[in-house]
Amino acid sequence: MAAAVNAVAESEMRKSAIMESSLDAIITMTERGDIIDFNLAAGKLFLADASPRLVMLDAASLEPQATRDLDSPVVSRPQPAGPLVLAELKSGTLIACDVSKKLEELWRLPLGGAWLAGPALTEGEQTIIALTDGRVQWVESRSGTVAKTIDLGQQLASGPERWGALLIVGTQAGTLVVLD
Repeated sequence: MAAAVNAVAESEMRKSAIMESSLDAIITMTERGDIIDFNLAAGKLFLADASPRLVMLDAASLEPQATRDLDSPVVSRPQPAGPLVLAELKSGTLIACDVSKKLEELWRLPLGGAWLAGPALTEGEQTIIALTDGRVQWVESRSGTVAKTIDLGQQLASGPERWGALLIVGTQAGTLVVLD
Protein backbone atom coordinates (compact mmCIF):
# COMPACT_ATOMS: atom_id res chain seq x y z
CA MET A 1 0.00 0.00 0.00
CA ALA A 2 2.81 2.44 0.87
CA ALA A 3 4.43 1.79 -2.53
CA ALA A 4 1.19 2.73 -4.30
CA VAL A 5 0.85 5.93 -2.27
CA ASN A 6 4.48 6.84 -3.05
CA ALA A 7 3.93 6.15 -6.75
CA VAL A 8 0.87 8.42 -6.83
CA ALA A 9 2.74 11.18 -4.99
CA GLU A 10 5.70 10.89 -7.37
CA SER A 11 3.37 11.00 -10.36
CA GLU A 12 1.64 14.13 -9.03
CA MET A 13 5.03 15.80 -8.44
CA ARG A 14 6.07 15.04 -12.04
CA LYS A 15 2.76 16.36 -13.36
CA SER A 16 3.08 19.56 -11.32
CA ALA A 17 6.63 20.12 -12.56
CA ILE A 18 5.52 19.72 -16.17
CA MET A 19 2.49 21.98 -15.72
CA GLU A 20 4.52 24.72 -14.01
CA SER A 21 7.49 24.71 -16.41
CA SER A 22 5.67 24.30 -19.74
CA LEU A 23 5.85 27.17 -22.22
CA ASP A 24 2.70 25.81 -23.86
CA ALA A 25 -0.74 25.69 -22.37
CA ILE A 26 -1.77 22.27 -21.09
CA ILE A 27 -5.40 21.38 -20.50
CA THR A 28 -6.31 18.04 -18.93
CA MET A 29 -9.86 16.90 -19.67
CA THR A 30 -12.05 13.91 -18.95
CA GLU A 31 -13.52 11.80 -21.76
CA ARG A 32 -16.71 13.92 -21.45
CA GLY A 33 -14.73 17.13 -21.99
CA ASP A 34 -14.74 18.36 -18.39
CA ILE A 35 -11.57 20.35 -17.60
CA ILE A 36 -9.67 18.77 -14.70
CA ASP A 37 -6.50 20.86 -14.68
CA PHE A 38 -4.77 23.51 -16.80
CA ASN A 39 -1.82 25.87 -16.73
CA LEU A 40 -1.80 29.49 -17.87
CA ALA A 41 1.81 29.71 -19.04
CA ALA A 42 1.16 30.32 -22.70
CA GLY A 43 -0.95 33.46 -22.42
CA LYS A 44 -3.01 32.35 -25.44
CA LEU A 45 -4.84 29.12 -26.18
CA PHE A 46 -5.73 28.06 -29.71
CA LEU A 47 -8.67 25.80 -30.46
CA ALA A 48 -10.32 24.58 -33.61
CA ASP A 49 -13.96 23.63 -33.66
CA ALA A 50 -16.15 21.71 -36.09
CA SER A 51 -17.78 24.79 -37.63
CA PRO A 52 -14.84 24.95 -38.92
CA ARG A 53 -13.03 27.86 -37.32
CA LEU A 54 -9.91 28.72 -35.40
CA VAL A 55 -10.33 30.42 -32.01
CA MET A 56 -7.73 32.28 -29.92
CA LEU A 57 -8.52 32.47 -26.19
CA ASP A 58 -6.88 34.45 -23.42
CA ALA A 59 -5.40 31.74 -21.18
CA ALA A 60 -6.16 33.55 -17.93
CA SER A 61 -9.83 34.34 -18.57
CA LEU A 62 -10.61 31.81 -21.33
CA GLU A 63 -12.34 34.67 -23.14
CA PRO A 64 -12.22 34.59 -26.97
CA GLN A 65 -9.73 37.12 -28.36
CA ALA A 66 -10.18 36.35 -32.07
CA THR A 67 -11.78 33.86 -34.45
CA ARG A 68 -11.04 32.92 -38.05
CA ASP A 69 -13.51 31.03 -40.21
CA LEU A 70 -11.86 28.25 -42.18
CA ASP A 71 -12.87 26.55 -45.42
CA SER A 72 -11.98 23.07 -44.13
CA PRO A 73 -11.83 21.39 -40.68
CA VAL A 74 -8.56 21.30 -38.77
CA VAL A 75 -7.07 17.79 -38.46
CA SER A 76 -4.68 18.34 -35.54
CA ARG A 77 -4.34 20.84 -32.74
CA PRO A 78 -3.37 24.36 -33.82
CA GLN A 79 0.31 25.03 -33.13
CA PRO A 80 1.83 28.28 -31.91
CA ALA A 81 5.00 28.97 -33.92
CA GLY A 82 6.62 32.21 -32.84
CA PRO A 83 4.31 35.08 -33.90
CA LEU A 84 2.11 32.65 -35.84
CA VAL A 85 -0.37 29.91 -35.18
CA LEU A 86 -0.32 27.07 -37.72
CA ALA A 87 -3.28 24.85 -38.54
CA GLU A 88 -3.38 21.76 -40.76
CA LEU A 89 -6.60 21.63 -42.71
CA LYS A 90 -8.34 18.44 -43.82
CA SER A 91 -7.96 19.75 -47.37
CA GLY A 92 -4.19 19.09 -47.09
CA THR A 93 -3.16 22.69 -46.58
CA LEU A 94 -1.16 24.32 -43.80
CA ILE A 95 -2.32 27.82 -42.93
CA ALA A 96 -0.46 30.44 -40.91
CA CYS A 97 -2.30 33.16 -38.99
CA ASP A 98 -0.77 36.19 -37.28
CA VAL A 99 -1.47 36.09 -33.54
CA SER A 100 -0.88 39.84 -33.10
CA LYS A 101 -3.38 40.70 -35.86
CA LYS A 102 -6.41 38.81 -34.55
CA LEU A 103 -5.61 35.64 -36.54
CA GLU A 104 -5.22 37.38 -39.89
CA GLU A 105 -4.31 34.70 -42.42
CA LEU A 106 -0.80 35.27 -43.79
CA TRP A 107 -0.32 32.30 -46.08
CA ARG A 108 -1.31 28.81 -47.17
CA LEU A 109 1.05 25.99 -48.03
CA PRO A 110 -0.15 22.84 -49.84
CA LEU A 111 1.29 19.79 -48.05
CA GLY A 112 1.21 17.48 -51.07
CA GLY A 113 -0.55 14.58 -49.34
CA ALA A 114 1.67 14.68 -46.23
CA TRP A 115 1.01 15.92 -42.69
CA LEU A 116 3.22 17.62 -40.12
CA ALA A 117 5.41 15.06 -38.37
CA GLY A 118 5.71 17.22 -35.26
CA PRO A 119 5.48 20.80 -34.01
CA ALA A 120 7.04 23.46 -36.23
CA LEU A 121 10.23 25.18 -35.12
CA THR A 122 10.63 28.94 -35.53
CA GLU A 123 14.15 30.30 -36.00
CA GLY A 124 14.54 33.96 -36.83
CA GLU A 125 12.35 34.76 -39.83
CA GLN A 126 11.81 31.11 -40.80
CA THR A 127 9.52 28.33 -39.68
CA ILE A 128 10.93 24.82 -40.12
CA ILE A 129 8.47 21.99 -40.69
CA ALA A 130 9.00 18.23 -41.00
CA LEU A 131 6.46 16.33 -43.08
CA THR A 132 5.46 12.69 -42.76
CA ASP A 133 6.55 11.98 -46.36
CA GLY A 134 10.20 12.76 -45.51
CA ARG A 135 10.46 16.40 -46.52
CA VAL A 136 11.86 19.08 -44.23
CA GLN A 137 11.06 22.62 -45.31
CA TRP A 138 12.30 26.04 -44.28
CA VAL A 139 9.38 28.45 -44.82
CA GLU A 140 9.59 32.25 -44.66
CA SER A 141 7.35 33.01 -41.66
CA ARG A 142 5.80 36.18 -43.09
CA SER A 143 5.21 35.13 -46.71
CA GLY A 144 4.93 31.33 -46.70
CA THR A 145 7.62 31.09 -49.40
CA VAL A 146 9.53 27.81 -49.16
CA ALA A 147 13.19 28.84 -48.97
CA LYS A 148 14.67 25.34 -48.78
CA THR A 149 13.50 21.72 -48.94
CA ILE A 150 15.40 18.57 -48.05
CA ASP A 151 13.84 15.22 -48.96
CA LEU A 152 15.21 12.55 -46.63
CA GLY A 153 13.64 9.71 -48.61
CA GLN A 154 12.04 8.12 -45.55
CA GLN A 155 8.89 8.77 -43.56
CA LEU A 156 9.23 11.10 -40.60
CA ALA A 157 7.54 10.72 -37.22
CA SER A 158 8.79 13.72 -35.22
CA GLY A 159 10.63 16.99 -35.26
CA PRO A 160 12.13 19.25 -36.15
CA GLU A 161 13.82 19.93 -32.84
CA ARG A 162 17.01 21.56 -31.70
CA TRP A 163 19.31 19.56 -29.45
CA GLY A 164 21.95 22.11 -28.66
CA ALA A 165 23.27 23.23 -32.04
CA LEU A 166 21.89 20.16 -33.85
CA LEU A 167 18.66 20.19 -35.85
CA ILE A 168 17.12 16.72 -35.75
CA VAL A 169 14.06 14.86 -36.99
CA GLY A 170 12.87 11.37 -36.09
CA THR A 171 11.96 8.73 -38.66
CA GLN A 172 9.14 6.17 -38.62
CA ALA A 173 11.88 3.54 -38.33
CA GLY A 174 12.96 5.02 -34.98
CA THR A 175 16.21 6.68 -36.05
CA LEU A 176 17.23 10.29 -35.59
CA VAL A 177 18.50 12.28 -38.58
CA VAL A 178 20.79 15.27 -37.97
CA LEU A 179 20.21 18.03 -40.53
CA ASP A 180 22.92 20.57 -39.56
